[in-house]
Amino acid sequence: MEDFVNSFSFTEKQDQILIDFSEAHIWDDSAVAAIDKIVLKLKEQTSGEVKLTGLNDVSEELLQRLATYNKPNARASAH
Repeated sequence: MEDFVNSFSFTEKQDQILIDFSEAHIWDDSAVAAIDKIVLKLKEQTSGEVKLTGLNDVSEELLQRLATYNKPNARASAH
């Protein structure tokens, strides 16, 4: 998980950030936690809008059930 998180730059200011999951499948809660951490850190530290795209139906449903990045008042410090 840390390698995945560390592959993102959190210092570059961007208006919009697109993360494409077209070739990926989200398997479990640890993957959701990594995505949460990345999205929340990107939102907080780059001030950009983060959009996930290309999720298959199963991955999308898992994120909807378990993710916190899309909840009100979500903070990266919680991860």
